[in-house]
Amino acid sequence: MRHKKGTFTEVYPKPKEGEDPKNRRWRQVICLITSFANKVLFE
Repeated sequence: MRHKKGTFTEVYPKPKEGEDPKNRRWRQVICLITSFANKVLFE
């Protein structure tokens, strides 16, 4: 299992200044999907 450095912080992104919580939620979902896809495709 390879983990890129900073994966954890990418999966749980800090909210940007004045960012909509919904956008943050979407960013979390997209990060989770991409990291999962990376694991499946590149293991």
